[in-house]
Amino acid sequence: MVKFNGKVAVLKVDDYREEIIISKVKEALDNYFSFKELSPKNKILLKPNLLLPINFERAVTTHPVFVEAIGKIFKDKGFDVYIADNPSSFLDRESVTYVYRECGIENIAKRNDFTMLYPDNSIEVEGVPFSWWINDFIIINLPKVKTHSLFTLTCATKNLYGCIPGLYKSYLHKLYPKPSQLVEFIIKLPFIVKPYLNIADGIISLEGEGPASSGLPKKTGFIVIGDDVFYTDYVISEILGVPKYKNILIRKVLEKGILNLERLELFSEYPNYPIVDNFKLPAYNLLDHIPLHFLKLMSFLFQFMPKIDKIRCKACEKCLAICPKGAIKNIEGRIFIDYSQCILCMCCKEVCRFDAIKVKKSFLLRMWNKLGKILNK
Repeated sequence: MVKFNGKVAVLKVDDYREEIIISKVKEALDNYFSFKELSPKNKILLKPNLLLPINFERAVTTHPVFVEAIGKIFKDKGFDVYIADNPSSFLDRESVTYVYRECGIENIAKRNDFTMLYPDNSIEVEGVPFSWWINDFIIINLPKVKTHSLFTLTCATKNLYGCIPGLYKSYLHKLYPKPSQLVEFIIKLPFIVKPYLNIADGIISLEGEGPASSGLPKKTGFIVIGDDVFYTDYVISEILGVPKYKNILIRKVLEKGILNLERLELFSEYPNYPIVDNFKLPAYNLLDHIPLHFLKLMSFLFQFMPKIDKIRCKACEKCLAICPKGAIKNIEGRIFIDYSQCILCMCCKEVCRFDAIKVKKSFLLRMWNKLGKILNK
């Protein structure tokens, strides 16, 4: 829930041994969080990040052992457990089942009698479609800690974007083409979805050019539990040593007064932050910090754009389906981008499981990024 009084626990967990995860998380839940208002009649829905049908060792999706461990904790408390997500351009039951299978979710669901849900229906809230299950379940948000090319980090708050079905997420990129515009919408999501608890998988995180296959796994060794998405994300950002000015979500909620650090209750097994050295952030995110008037005048010098790697591309057309402007075409079995239509939302890069979409940068932007890396040291 959005409680404006964030209680956050940080656990030291070095690997995906299920018994360790269960022991640590269960102890933290019993010590710091209350479930008195819940009854066995409530249905628990685990909402992992299942962005792509990709091997979980790539750290793009929430690890299935992590999902299984959290599910077992709630099942042992007497709850029925469900799992659901809306992977980017996977729209029907068959394709979502494929994602569940490839991400290791199908196996753990069968083993433990968890029920997998599908985007069969949607409900409208404030003019936006959401999956039918946001109102019928107690949602336990299970984000993967990852970098994100538009927002620097994607964690608990951004994971709720996966409650929006189908290609409407792509349409929102068209509606809000700038990160600063889209983040205003994302900040509204917790007030609609109202997750009961957030448990973030930061045992192995994704650094570099996230949030998809271009990012690199990095052992970070933590789990963060919070009863409020914004406080949870703030602590994760501090753990990784991300400056506030680079984290657009944290910057916005601090400006709005939604996040009040005096109300943070922190229980941590780590005495000091950051706990992760040299966590690599997306390079071209520096564009957010160029003064707007200068960017308008010099934008042609600071260009970046998606580029198809013809060798890696399998012409699966997931990028074509997700593009909010219809800028991507399949011409005689080869994928092309119409740059006159491209709005640089990078949805295509996000859904490509083959790492076949790269970011082409202008010379001046490459130099700017190198300068930024030097200044950040």
